[in-house]
Amino acid sequence: MIPVQAAPLWAYGIGATFAVAAGRQLQWWERSVRGEGVRTRSRAADPYRVPAAAER
Repeated sequence: MIPVQAAPLWAYGIGATFAVAAGRQLQWWERSVRGEGVRTRSRAADPYRVPAAAER
């Protein structure tokens, strides 16, 4: 059993993990709905990339 003092930190960590996972899932879903497909690399990797008309 975890100590009482560690319980809030543990709960925060679990909640943050779920929140990040849900955010990534929503981003994936939004991209798939727009027809962009699965992103294989970050847009930040190519700072000179000109966005497509659908992204503007």
